[in-house]
Amino acid sequence: MNLLLARPSEIKASDLLCLNGPRRDHLVDILHLDAGSSIRIGFPDGPQGVGIVESVGKEVHIRHDLDAAMSPETPPSMIHVILALPRPKVLGRVLGHLAALGVQSITLVRSWHVEKSYFQTDLLDPLRSREILLNGLEQAKATRVPILRVFPLFRPYVEDHLGCLIGPGVRLVAHPVDSQSLTKVPIGPRETVTVAIGPERGWTSFECGLLAEQGFEAVSLGARILRVETALTVAVAQVQLLQRLAASQA
Repeated sequence: MNLLLARPSEIKASDLLCLNGPRRDHLVDILHLDAGSSIRIGFPDGPQGVGIVESVGKEVHIRHDLDAAMSPETPPSMIHVILALPRPKVLGRVLGHLAALGVQSITLVRSWHVEKSYFQTDLLDPLRSREILLNGLEQAKATRVPILRVFPLFRPYVEDHLGCLIGPGVRLVAHPVDSQSLTKVPIGPRETVTVAIGPERGWTSFECGLLAEQGFEAVSLGARILRVETALTVAVAQVQLLQRLAASQA
């Protein structure tokens, strides 16, 4: 934990946090905090700063002077991810990774190669998925929470919702067959980029066609066939690198 993000139940006063249970144990047993220790704290979609441990017992009390209503210090990310819903045991890792990488939104959809039963996972419960996102942010020392959307039907999402939810910008679909390298795509430093990543068996030709009609350009992430969580990390990292290079050359 590189940043302590306050949960609503932990906010006891405008300047006081009280942690118990496993989160209290992590602070005491893993981070070895004691009265007088300082820790980096923040509020989801709010500011971050330093808190001072006031007391340690069954609860850890942390005093701070942050205004939770303030905006995050960092500007919003310009990267959106559309992801064919992976297996539940992969989904938890993926959500945490994407939050840590700093994407603006995550849209989970069902493609032809996604089992319908995947949508029954409790990881899609709003409270459970938000906790996973917050854990990813705590690792990355960030506060801005990605928007998470779930669409169990692919075609209605692409044809009826994608445009208004994502907006204009560069649109890319990872498809390794006869596609140009993502690194060859011109991307501006502050340009909105949407990346669509399919299931491990890939998008169908019909799905690729629907995405192409919405302006998606097929790109390759390299010669190797990657697992979903690896492909996501590679794609987002490459887009962020291209944005930084464009900014340095502006």
